[in-house]
Amino acid sequence: MSLNINAAHSTSYYLKNFYSSNKSAAKTESYRSNSSSHTLLLADSEALKKAASALSDMDYDSTEESDSGDIYNSITAFVTAYNNFMDSSGSSDYNYIKNQKNKIKDLVNEHSDEFEKIGITINTKGKLEIDDDKLEKTKLSKLKKLFSSEGNFCNSLGKYATKILKYAKNHVPQKSVSSENTPSETDTLGVSSMADLTNSLIGSNVDLTL
Repeated sequence: MSLNINAAHSTSYYLKNFYSSNKSAAKTESYRSNSSSHTLLLADSEALKKAASALSDMDYDSTEESDSGDIYNSITAFVTAYNNFMDSSGSSDYNYIKNQKNKIKDLVNEHSDEFEKIGITINTKGKLEIDDDKLEKTKLSKLKKLFSSEGNFCNSLGKYATKILKYAKNHVPQKSVSSENTPSETDTLGVSSMADLTNSLIGSNVDLTL
């Protein structure tokens, strides 16, 4: 049976499920552009972990049109989560995160031929692009080979994403405060010198000469 769009659940449903801990990070551009890379990394790595689990648990042997439609929509949601993760992990200052990201990229490249056969290609920025028509016509047997628990792709992806999520939770970047932006005691009162401070408190006509 080939893939079709008739589904019980939409792509948005799966995205919200993958991003259940931070739904705003799923596709809201304004939220993503105004959030720290670490906040997004937490959301994206968890979403990638859940996507891997969902894809491996799909019933690729089903003859129901709604099931095949759900598979299509979950794959589409996975691609969004993956591309989001490529952005947030690329901005991380931690070498561990970057190393795990490279392992995920290597995993996808390792299966690039299989991805291409179902209509998913890797662009020059390392992100995934979907040919909807080709993916919709792909036989479930090909999708099963790539995404089901019988293969190694989703299992490996889930492990890498879990490691990244755990590391990110335990290594929250500390915001550095520049001394240039730290007001002095006199600055908080709107004065810049001790003379100004004296004048502002007791008047300029007081003779302080001993």
